[in-house]
Amino acid sequence: MSAQSLWRVEFTLNARNDLVNLYDALVEEIEEPEIALRVVKNLRLRALKLANFPYAHRRVPTEKFTEHDIRFTSSGNYLTLYRIDEDTHSVQVLRFVHTKRDLEAIEIPN
Repeated sequence: MSAQSLWRVEFTLNARNDLVNLYDALVEEIEEPEIALRVVKNLRLRALKLANFPYAHRRVPTEKFTEHDIRFTSSGNYLTLYRIDEDTHSVQVLRFVHTKRDLEAIEIPN
């Protein structure tokens, strides 16, 4: 695969904040900073892999998200919510959320 066929992956401020908050919550809960860091790094690396095949994942099956064409991928107990921008050939990582969260309550940028 040539470098030109790769999509650029961008993390929104909300997504970056989600990773920081997740790290802090895991450190508080499990008191193992190394494990918390590993979880956060894994989520970030998996999101970066969206550059290869952004259309490989399904759309979020709720009206709120389908109207914005939001897709998701999962890793363990977490979802990565993202949208594809064909005009800029980029993938916008919007949020990282726990699978137990109510998706309808999650704010997504326009």
